Amino acid sequence: MTADRERRPADDEPDRLYAYEDEEYVPYVPLKKRRSDAVHKRISGTQTSVPATEPKEEQPQDVKAPSLLETARELRTMDGQSKSKSELEADAAARFLEAQSMRKKLIGHAEVATDFAHREPLKRSWRAPNYILEQSPSQKSKIRKHYHVVVEGENVPPIISSFQTYEYIEALAEALGNGGYARIRSLLCIGGISMADQAYTMSCGIHIVVATPGRLQDMLERKRFHLDLCNYLCLDEADRMMDMGFEEDIRNIISYFTQQRQTLLFSATMPKKILEFAEQSLIKPVVVHVGRAGAANLDVIQEVEYVEPASKMTYLLETLQKTAPPVIIFSDNKNEVDDIHEYLLRKGVETVAIHGSKSQEEREYAIDSFRKGTKDVMVAKEMPVPFAVG
Repeated sequence: MTADRERRPADDEPDRLYAYEDEEYVPYVPLKKRRSDAVHKRISGTQTSVPATEPKEEQPQDVKAPSLLETARELRTMDGQSKSKSELEADAAARFLEAQSMRKKLIGHAEVATDFAHREPLKRSWRAPNYILEQSPSQKSKIRKHYHVVVEGENVPPIISSFQTYEYIEALAEALGNGGYARIRSLLCIGGISMADQAYTMSCGIHIVVATPGRLQDMLERKRFHLDLCNYLCLDEADRMMDMGFEEDIRNIISYFTQQRQTLLFSATMPKKILEFAEQSLIKPVVVHVGRAGAANLDVIQEVEYVEPASKMTYLLETLQKTAPPVIIFSDNKNEVDDIHEYLLRKGVETVAIHGSKSQEEREYAIDSFRKGTKDVMVAKEMPVPFAVG
Protein backbone atom coordinates (compact mmCIF):
# COMPACT_ATOMS: atom_id res chain seq x y z
CA MET A 1 0.00 0.00 0.00
CA THR A 2 2.87 2.20 0.66
CA ALA A 3 4.24 1.54 -2.82
CA ASP A 4 0.89 2.36 -4.41
CA ARG A 5 0.70 5.69 -2.60
CA GLU A 6 4.14 6.64 -3.95
CA ARG A 7 3.33 5.63 -7.56
CA ARG A 8 0.05 7.57 -7.93
CA PRO A 9 1.60 11.07 -8.03
CA ALA A 10 4.04 9.82 -10.64
CA ASP A 11 1.17 8.58 -12.83
CA ASP A 12 -0.64 11.97 -12.63
CA GLU A 13 2.34 14.15 -13.72
CA PRO A 14 2.19 13.38 -17.51
CA ASP A 15 -1.51 14.31 -17.62
CA ARG A 16 -0.92 17.67 -15.99
CA LEU A 17 2.04 18.37 -18.33
CA TYR A 18 -0.01 17.56 -21.43
CA ALA A 19 -2.86 19.75 -20.23
CA TYR A 20 -0.49 22.67 -19.80
CA GLU A 21 0.96 22.09 -23.27
CA ASP A 22 -2.57 22.02 -24.81
CA GLU A 23 -3.37 25.40 -23.36
CA GLU A 24 -0.18 27.00 -24.75
CA TYR A 25 -0.27 25.16 -28.08
CA VAL A 26 -0.03 27.25 -31.26
CA PRO A 27 -0.60 25.47 -34.57
CA TYR A 28 2.39 25.35 -36.85
CA VAL A 29 2.13 27.22 -40.15
CA PRO A 30 4.61 26.25 -42.87
CA LEU A 31 7.04 28.83 -44.17
CA LYS A 32 5.59 28.73 -47.69
CA LYS A 33 2.12 29.42 -46.30
CA ARG A 34 3.37 32.29 -44.16
CA ARG A 35 5.12 33.90 -47.17
CA SER A 36 1.99 33.50 -49.30
CA ASP A 37 -0.14 35.09 -46.57
CA ALA A 38 2.31 37.99 -46.28
CA VAL A 39 2.12 38.61 -50.06
CA HIS A 40 -1.69 38.57 -49.97
CA LYS A 41 -1.63 40.91 -46.99
CA ARG A 42 0.54 43.46 -48.79
CA ILE A 43 -1.66 43.24 -51.90
CA SER A 44 -5.10 43.31 -50.31
CA GLY A 45 -4.26 44.97 -47.02
CA THR A 46 -5.88 42.13 -45.06
CA GLN A 47 -4.53 39.12 -43.23
CA THR A 48 -6.01 35.79 -44.38
CA SER A 49 -4.46 32.82 -42.64
CA VAL A 50 -2.86 34.37 -39.65
CA PRO A 51 -4.34 32.87 -36.53
CA ALA A 52 -6.76 35.00 -34.69
CA THR A 53 -5.37 36.78 -31.72
CA GLU A 54 -6.96 38.85 -29.09
CA PRO A 55 -7.78 42.31 -30.41
CA LYS A 56 -5.60 44.98 -28.97
CA GLU A 57 -7.15 47.88 -27.26
CA GLU A 58 -7.11 50.98 -29.42
CA GLN A 59 -4.82 53.61 -28.02
CA PRO A 60 -6.54 56.98 -27.67
CA GLN A 61 -5.12 59.43 -30.18
CA ASP A 62 -3.68 62.64 -28.84
CA VAL A 63 -6.01 65.50 -29.63
CA LYS A 64 -4.02 68.69 -30.31
CA ALA A 65 -5.29 71.54 -28.22
CA PRO A 66 -6.06 74.72 -30.21
CA SER A 67 -3.49 77.47 -29.91
CA LEU A 68 -4.21 80.87 -28.43
CA LEU A 69 -4.13 82.46 -31.89
CA GLU A 70 -6.68 79.99 -33.25
CA THR A 71 -8.93 80.51 -30.22
CA ALA A 72 -8.70 84.28 -30.56
CA ARG A 73 -9.45 84.05 -34.28
CA GLU A 74 -12.54 81.92 -33.62
CA LEU A 75 -13.74 84.31 -30.95
CA ARG A 76 -13.28 87.29 -33.25
CA THR A 77 -15.15 85.48 -36.01
CA MET A 78 -18.03 84.59 -33.70
CA ASP A 79 -18.08 88.10 -32.27
CA GLY A 80 -18.06 89.67 -35.73
CA GLN A 81 -20.92 87.48 -36.93
CA SER A 82 -23.07 88.44 -33.96
CA LYS A 83 -22.55 92.21 -34.38
CA SER A 84 -24.07 94.53 -36.92
CA LYS A 85 -22.11 96.76 -39.28
CA SER A 86 -22.77 99.88 -37.20
CA GLU A 87 -21.55 98.13 -34.05
CA LEU A 88 -18.37 97.02 -35.81
CA GLU A 89 -17.73 100.57 -37.00
CA ALA A 90 -18.31 101.88 -33.48
CA ASP A 91 -15.86 99.34 -32.06
CA ALA A 92 -13.25 100.31 -34.67
CA ALA A 93 -13.68 103.99 -33.80
CA ALA A 94 -13.35 103.22 -30.09
CA ARG A 95 -10.15 101.25 -30.68
CA PHE A 96 -8.76 104.11 -32.78
CA LEU A 97 -9.51 106.67 -30.06
CA GLU A 98 -7.95 104.43 -27.45
CA ALA A 99 -4.81 104.04 -29.56
CA GLN A 100 -4.63 107.80 -30.02
CA SER A 101 -4.97 108.42 -26.30
CA MET A 102 -2.22 105.90 -25.55
CA ARG A 103 0.27 107.48 -27.93
CA LYS A 104 3.39 108.78 -26.27
CA LYS A 105 4.06 112.43 -26.08
CA LEU A 106 6.76 113.84 -28.29
CA ILE A 107 9.43 114.04 -25.60
CA GLY A 108 13.05 113.02 -25.40
CA HIS A 109 14.28 109.54 -24.55
CA ALA A 110 15.74 110.78 -21.25
CA GLU A 111 12.37 112.16 -20.15
CA VAL A 112 10.71 108.87 -21.07
CA ALA A 113 13.32 106.85 -19.13
CA THR A 114 13.06 108.97 -15.98
CA ASP A 115 9.27 109.47 -16.29
CA PHE A 116 9.80 113.19 -15.75
CA ALA A 117 7.34 115.74 -17.08
CA HIS A 118 7.06 119.51 -16.70
CA ARG A 119 3.79 120.77 -15.28
CA GLU A 120 4.07 124.49 -16.02
CA PRO A 121 5.13 126.31 -19.20
CA LEU A 122 8.46 128.07 -19.42
CA LYS A 123 8.41 131.58 -17.94
CA ARG A 124 10.06 134.41 -19.86
CA SER A 125 11.23 137.85 -18.79
CA TRP A 126 10.06 139.52 -22.01
CA ARG A 127 6.87 141.52 -21.72
CA ALA A 128 4.87 143.50 -24.25
CA PRO A 129 5.05 147.32 -24.27
CA ASN A 130 2.85 149.15 -21.80
CA TYR A 131 0.49 150.52 -24.45
CA ILE A 132 -0.24 146.93 -25.46
CA LEU A 133 -0.71 145.67 -21.91
CA GLU A 134 -3.01 148.58 -21.04
CA GLN A 135 -5.51 147.68 -23.76
CA SER A 136 -8.94 146.65 -22.54
CA PRO A 137 -10.38 143.21 -23.42
CA SER A 138 -12.79 144.85 -25.88
CA GLN A 139 -9.91 146.60 -27.67
CA LYS A 140 -7.94 143.33 -27.92
CA SER A 141 -11.00 141.53 -29.25
CA LYS A 142 -11.57 144.27 -31.83
CA ILE A 143 -7.98 144.05 -33.08
CA ARG A 144 -8.15 140.24 -33.35
CA LYS A 145 -11.42 140.48 -35.25
CA HIS A 146 -9.94 143.03 -37.63
CA TYR A 147 -7.00 140.75 -38.49
CA HIS A 148 -9.13 137.55 -38.43
CA VAL A 149 -7.16 136.08 -35.53
CA VAL A 150 -8.70 133.50 -33.20
CA VAL A 151 -6.78 132.49 -30.07
CA GLU A 152 -7.48 129.55 -27.77
CA GLY A 153 -5.78 128.67 -24.50
CA GLU A 154 -4.83 130.01 -21.08
CA ASN A 155 -2.99 133.29 -20.47
CA VAL A 156 -3.46 134.40 -24.06
CA PRO A 157 -0.90 137.08 -24.98
CA PRO A 158 -2.05 140.34 -26.56
CA ILE A 159 -1.84 140.81 -30.30
CA ILE A 160 0.82 143.16 -31.67
CA SER A 161 -0.36 144.42 -35.04
CA SER A 162 3.00 145.66 -36.34
CA PHE A 163 6.68 144.83 -35.96
CA GLN A 164 9.82 146.46 -37.22
CA THR A 165 10.78 145.38 -40.72
CA TYR A 166 13.56 142.94 -41.44
CA GLU A 167 15.82 145.66 -42.84
CA TYR A 168 15.54 147.71 -39.66
CA ILE A 169 16.28 144.71 -37.45
CA GLU A 170 19.30 143.81 -39.57
CA ALA A 171 20.64 147.37 -39.28
CA LEU A 172 20.01 147.33 -35.53
CA ALA A 173 21.90 144.05 -35.13
CA GLU A 174 24.81 145.46 -37.13
CA ALA A 175 24.91 148.58 -34.94
CA LEU A 176 24.94 146.46 -31.79
CA GLY A 177 27.80 144.43 -33.21
CA ASN A 178 29.81 147.57 -33.98
CA GLY A 179 29.14 148.78 -30.45
CA GLY A 180 30.88 145.80 -28.90
CA TYR A 181 27.85 143.61 -28.31
CA ALA A 182 27.87 139.98 -29.37
CA ARG A 183 26.88 139.59 -32.99
CA ILE A 184 24.04 137.17 -33.60
CA ARG A 185 25.32 134.28 -35.71
CA SER A 186 23.18 131.67 -37.43
CA LEU A 187 24.02 128.34 -39.04
CA LEU A 188 22.31 126.72 -42.02
CA CYS A 189 22.32 122.93 -41.69
CA ILE A 190 20.95 121.24 -44.84
CA GLY A 191 22.13 118.72 -47.36
CA GLY A 192 24.49 119.97 -50.04
CA ILE A 193 26.60 122.14 -47.72
CA SER A 194 30.04 120.85 -46.82
CA MET A 195 30.68 120.52 -43.10
CA ALA A 196 34.18 121.86 -43.63
CA ASP A 197 32.70 125.15 -44.82
CA GLN A 198 30.63 125.36 -41.64
CA ALA A 199 33.53 124.67 -39.29
CA TYR A 200 34.52 128.35 -39.04
CA THR A 201 30.98 129.46 -38.20
CA MET A 202 30.66 126.79 -35.52
CA SER A 203 34.05 127.64 -34.05
CA CYS A 204 32.87 131.22 -33.40
CA GLY A 205 29.70 130.03 -31.66
CA ILE A 206 26.15 130.08 -32.98
CA HIS A 207 22.86 131.39 -31.65
CA ILE A 208 20.36 130.08 -34.22
CA VAL A 209 20.36 126.87 -36.26
CA VAL A 210 18.07 126.39 -39.27
CA ALA A 211 18.24 122.76 -40.37
CA THR A 212 16.56 119.73 -41.83
CA PRO A 213 16.04 116.86 -39.36
CA GLY A 214 18.53 114.49 -40.98
CA ARG A 215 21.46 116.89 -41.13
CA LEU A 216 20.77 118.30 -37.66
CA GLN A 217 20.70 114.83 -36.16
CA ASP A 218 23.98 114.00 -37.89
CA MET A 219 25.64 117.15 -36.55
CA LEU A 220 24.47 116.40 -33.01
CA GLU A 221 25.70 112.82 -33.19
CA ARG A 222 29.10 114.07 -34.37
CA LYS A 223 29.10 116.51 -31.42
CA ARG A 224 29.77 119.51 -33.66
CA PHE A 225 27.61 121.56 -31.28
CA HIS A 226 25.22 120.90 -28.38
CA LEU A 227 21.79 122.07 -27.25
CA ASP A 228 22.53 122.50 -23.54
CA LEU A 229 21.63 126.22 -23.64
CA CYS A 230 18.87 126.00 -26.22
CA ASN A 231 15.43 127.07 -25.01
CA TYR A 232 13.47 127.43 -28.26
CA LEU A 233 12.36 124.75 -30.70
CA CYS A 234 10.44 125.64 -33.87
CA LEU A 235 8.85 123.06 -36.20
CA ASP A 236 7.58 124.40 -39.50
CA GLU A 237 4.89 122.29 -41.20
CA ALA A 238 4.88 119.98 -38.19
CA ASP A 239 2.01 117.83 -39.49
CA ARG A 240 3.86 117.06 -42.72
CA MET A 241 6.98 116.17 -40.78
CA MET A 242 4.97 113.58 -38.90
CA ASP A 243 3.47 112.21 -42.13
CA MET A 244 6.89 111.99 -43.80
CA GLY A 245 8.23 109.76 -41.01
CA PHE A 246 10.40 112.25 -39.13
CA GLU A 247 8.76 111.60 -35.75
CA GLU A 248 11.54 109.31 -34.50
CA ASP A 249 14.23 111.72 -35.76
CA ILE A 250 12.56 114.63 -33.97
CA ARG A 251 12.26 112.58 -30.80
CA ASN A 252 15.97 111.80 -31.00
CA ILE A 253 16.80 115.49 -31.54
CA ILE A 254 14.66 116.51 -28.57
CA SER A 255 16.60 114.08 -26.39
CA TYR A 256 19.65 116.37 -26.78
CA PHE A 257 17.87 119.16 -24.90
CA THR A 258 18.96 119.28 -21.26
CA GLN A 259 16.45 121.81 -19.94
CA GLN A 260 12.90 122.97 -20.49
CA ARG A 261 12.18 124.58 -23.83
CA GLN A 262 9.47 126.53 -25.58
CA THR A 263 8.09 124.70 -28.61
CA LEU A 264 6.48 126.48 -31.57
CA LEU A 265 4.50 124.53 -34.17
CA PHE A 266 3.54 126.10 -37.50
CA SER A 267 1.17 124.59 -40.04
CA ALA A 268 -0.67 126.07 -43.00
CA THR A 269 -3.63 123.71 -42.67
CA MET A 270 -3.74 122.96 -38.91
CA PRO A 271 -5.55 119.60 -39.19
CA LYS A 272 -7.14 117.87 -36.24
CA LYS A 273 -4.21 115.53 -35.75
CA ILE A 274 -1.77 118.41 -35.25
CA LEU A 275 -4.13 119.88 -32.64
CA GLU A 276 -4.21 116.54 -30.82
CA PHE A 277 -0.44 116.33 -31.16
CA ALA A 278 -0.08 119.79 -29.58
CA GLU A 279 -2.37 118.84 -26.70
CA GLN A 280 -0.34 115.69 -26.04
CA SER A 281 3.15 117.15 -26.42
CA LEU A 282 2.86 120.73 -25.14
CA ILE A 283 2.11 122.18 -21.72
CA LYS A 284 -0.94 124.45 -21.68
CA PRO A 285 -0.66 125.24 -25.40
CA VAL A 286 -1.97 128.43 -26.97
CA VAL A 287 -3.47 127.89 -30.44
CA VAL A 288 -3.50 130.88 -32.80
CA HIS A 289 -5.61 130.77 -35.98
CA VAL A 290 -4.89 133.45 -38.58
CA GLY A 291 -7.63 133.50 -41.19
CA ARG A 292 -9.46 130.24 -41.87
CA ALA A 293 -7.32 127.12 -41.84
CA GLY A 294 -7.20 125.41 -45.23
CA ALA A 295 -9.01 128.25 -47.03
CA ALA A 296 -7.76 129.26 -50.47
CA ASN A 297 -6.37 132.73 -51.04
CA LEU A 298 -9.01 134.82 -52.79
CA ASP A 299 -6.29 136.77 -54.63
CA VAL A 300 -5.16 133.61 -56.45
CA ILE A 301 -7.02 132.46 -59.54
CA GLN A 302 -6.83 128.69 -60.05
CA GLU A 303 -7.41 127.15 -63.46
CA VAL A 304 -7.24 123.44 -64.26
CA GLU A 305 -6.71 122.22 -67.82
CA TYR A 306 -6.38 118.61 -68.94
CA VAL A 307 -3.56 117.97 -71.43
CA GLU A 308 -2.29 114.78 -73.01
CA PRO A 309 1.07 113.67 -71.54
CA ALA A 310 2.79 113.88 -74.93
CA SER A 311 1.64 117.49 -75.40
CA LYS A 312 2.61 118.88 -71.99
CA MET A 313 5.88 120.49 -73.07
CA THR A 314 4.37 122.21 -76.10
CA TYR A 315 1.37 123.45 -74.16
CA LEU A 316 3.63 124.67 -71.36
CA LEU A 317 5.54 126.86 -73.80
CA GLU A 318 2.27 128.26 -75.19
CA THR A 319 1.08 129.05 -71.66
CA LEU A 320 4.32 130.86 -70.81
CA GLN A 321 3.93 133.06 -73.89
CA LYS A 322 0.55 134.22 -72.54
CA THR A 323 1.75 134.66 -68.92
CA ALA A 324 3.91 137.55 -67.72
CA PRO A 325 6.97 136.70 -65.61
CA PRO A 326 7.89 135.77 -62.93
CA VAL A 327 6.54 132.21 -63.20
CA ILE A 328 7.19 129.17 -60.99
CA ILE A 329 6.66 125.67 -62.39
CA PHE A 330 6.37 122.82 -59.90
CA SER A 331 6.96 119.13 -60.53
CA ASP A 332 7.05 116.14 -58.20
CA ASN A 333 9.96 114.47 -60.01
CA LYS A 334 13.59 115.62 -60.17
CA ASN A 335 14.07 114.21 -63.66
CA GLU A 336 11.04 116.11 -64.93
CA VAL A 337 12.43 119.31 -63.40
CA ASP A 338 15.68 118.84 -65.33
CA ASP A 339 13.81 117.95 -68.54
CA ILE A 340 11.58 121.05 -68.34
CA HIS A 341 14.59 123.23 -67.52
CA GLU A 342 16.54 121.94 -70.51
CA TYR A 343 13.54 122.26 -72.86
CA LEU A 344 12.86 125.88 -71.89
CA LEU A 345 16.54 126.81 -72.21
CA ARG A 346 16.58 125.40 -75.75
CA LYS A 347 13.53 127.51 -76.54
CA GLY A 348 15.31 130.66 -75.35
CA VAL A 349 13.47 131.11 -72.02
CA GLU A 350 15.52 132.49 -69.11
CA THR A 351 15.02 129.61 -66.71
CA VAL A 352 16.58 128.25 -63.51
CA ALA A 353 15.89 124.96 -61.74
CA ILE A 354 16.07 123.91 -58.11
CA HIS A 355 15.70 120.52 -56.41
CA GLY A 356 17.37 118.43 -53.73
CA SER A 357 20.11 116.95 -55.92
CA LYS A 358 21.63 120.34 -56.78
CA SER A 359 24.43 121.83 -54.71
CA GLN A 360 23.86 124.68 -52.30
CA GLU A 361 25.61 127.14 -54.62
CA GLU A 362 23.27 126.19 -57.48
CA ARG A 363 20.24 126.59 -55.23
CA GLU A 364 21.31 130.00 -53.97
CA TYR A 365 22.07 131.17 -57.52
CA ALA A 366 18.63 130.02 -58.73
CA ILE A 367 16.77 131.74 -55.88
CA ASP A 368 18.76 134.98 -56.05
CA SER A 369 18.53 135.32 -59.83
CA PHE A 370 14.79 134.61 -59.80
CA ARG A 371 14.23 137.04 -56.94
CA LYS A 372 16.21 139.81 -58.65
CA GLY A 373 14.33 139.33 -61.92
CA THR A 374 17.26 138.24 -64.07
CA LYS A 375 15.50 134.90 -64.66
CA ASP A 376 11.86 134.76 -65.71
CA VAL A 377 10.97 131.16 -64.87
CA MET A 378 11.91 128.85 -61.99
CA VAL A 379 11.29 125.11 -62.26
CA ALA A 380 11.22 123.61 -58.77
CA LYS A 381 10.53 120.42 -56.94
CA GLU A 382 8.77 120.45 -53.61
CA MET A 383 11.52 121.02 -51.04
CA PRO A 384 11.81 119.30 -47.65
CA VAL A 385 10.27 121.02 -44.66
CA PRO A 386 12.66 123.09 -42.54
CA PHE A 387 13.52 122.58 -38.90
CA ALA A 388 14.80 125.35 -36.69
CA VAL A 389 16.25 125.53 -33.19
CA GLY A 390 17.52 128.57 -31.40
